[in-house]
Order: sequence, then C-alpha cells, then structure tokens
Amino acid sequence: MRCSSTGREIRQRTGVWLVTSEGRVESTSVERHLTYVLEKVEPAKEELLAVAREQSLTADFFCYWVSATGHGGPEIGADTLRRISELGASLGFDQYGPWDDE
Repeated sequence: MRCSSTGREIRQRTGVWLVTSEGRVESTSVERHLTYVLEKVEPAKEELLAVAREQSLTADFFCYWVSATGHGGPEIGADTLRRISELGASLGFDQYGPWDDE
C-alpha cells in the first residue's frame, strides 16, 4: 500500500485482465460473444472470486454495440445474466450508430 504525504492510502489501477471474443466469434449475437468469454473465465471462477475479494477488485463484461438502423438492440438471456452475476461482475455497453454513409 502506498500513502500520500498526508497519510491517505493511494489506490491506483495497476492492471487489467482481458478476455475478448474479437476474432474468435463470428456473430452479431452479443449472447454468443458473452458465452464465449464466460466459457473461458468460468473454469477459474473460484480463484477469480477469491482474488477479487482479497484485493477489493471489480470485474465487468463490457460490450461494444453498433446499430445499423437505430432500432432494436442486444438481447441477453436469463442464464447468461445469471452466469455473469455469479462471477460478481457487471455488464456494460457502449452503443453507437446508425451512421450515415454520406
């Protein structure tokens, strides 16, 4: 632990563990991408939860979504949401589009 000159604890982000489906899953289904990542992460679930508790870390599943029409959006089923929740993680989205071709 580092402390400032006033004695306050300084916490800094020191790293990121990243698992991506980019280049691995060819689908417009967000659920398929999330399932891929979950399958990679879940075998280490207990170890990840222990480290997160010990180090006061957070976890998230972060998705990038581009809408071709501006309507609709990603759908995630209850089972996938449960699996994310069991990892103590949050689910976030960056949403973009539609873009004009001009």
